[in-house]
Amino acid sequence: PVNVSVYGSLNSKTVVAISGGDYHTVALDSTGQVHAWGSNGGGQLGNNSTTTISVPVNVSGYGSLNNKTVIAIACGGAHTLALDSTGQVHAWGVNGGGELGMNNTTNSTVPVNVSGYGSLNNKTVIAIACGGSHTLALDSTGQVHAWGVNSYGQLGRNNTTNSTVPVAVSSYGSLNNKAVVAISSGMYHTLVVDNTGKVHAWGLNSSGELGDGTTTNRTVPVEISGGSTFTNFTCNTIRIRYPNSWSK
Repeated sequence: PVNVSVYGSLNSKTVVAISGGDYHTVALDSTGQVHAWGSNGGGQLGNNSTTTISVPVNVSGYGSLNNKTVIAIACGGAHTLALDSTGQVHAWGVNGGGELGMNNTTNSTVPVNVSGYGSLNNKTVIAIACGGSHTLALDSTGQVHAWGVNSYGQLGRNNTTNSTVPVAVSSYGSLNNKAVVAISSGMYHTLVVDNTGKVHAWGLNSSGELGDGTTTNRTVPVEISGGSTFTNFTCNTIRIRYPNSWSK
């Protein structure tokens, strides 16, 4: 391990959250600024270029992140997500499967606000997560929204069709009438915890990653907790900023 906080724009910054994609890295500092470095062929660094960068650069001045305070970050394989303090979602990078959620499949080299699209319209988002090429958001009412690649049902809406805009999935399968409190994604599958501590999963299951005792892919959420309850789990860690503190 090497300390990279002295390089580029992290220098003299206090980092409060980090996330990694396939070949790029994103960090969030204590002032709500986003820094990124690594591979950038699809614009996943968000600095209005496609040039690979070997030191951190501050991307908060670009696109829709300008003048925004970010409270959470997430990396997909080659796309990046940020949640600002007003509950708005921003995305950038590769968009071949609609994983940016802005109703097209065009890559973006700068952050774009996607909260006005699809089922996220007029919603306040409190948590975000990224799979390899799909994206998740949790709103303040406990409803889950998903978009992007859906080859294995990882969007949870009972089909395998990609979606280029956010779609609400909370009415499908075992999530019906449930309020969700935590979300996470693997490469091709998705997991959530509801407010009773039950885990629900969907998507690719070829290696049993859903935990339902089968290797059958699921295109809608299935409850896998049995008689157990969970208070915490993670595939990715997010941080949400409250008025005077940071909390996982």
